[in-house]
Amino acid sequence: MNDNNIPYLTTSEVNEKIGFTLTSKFIVEKLKIKPIHCTKTSYLWEDVNEIRIMLAKYLIDSINKEEPTWQDIEKGRYSLA
Repeated sequence: MNDNNIPYLTTSEVNEKIGFTLTSKFIVEKLKIKPIHCTKTSYLWEDVNEIRIMLAKYLIDSINKEEPTWQDIEKGRYSLA
């Protein structure tokens, strides 16, 4: 438990609270949130609201990304990776 006597949450509990299924890997790599504790088989998270906020930011940022057109790719402005 943390200092506020609020238990840490497993990834499954986080998913239940936010209503989305996220992997621990997605939370760490895409949302850039470090777990409060992790083992080989589980991660513990301190603040579900931080995950909600970073997920909202991630989704908004992904909507705002401009998709390249074939003309942009042909002109060398983007490359297909």
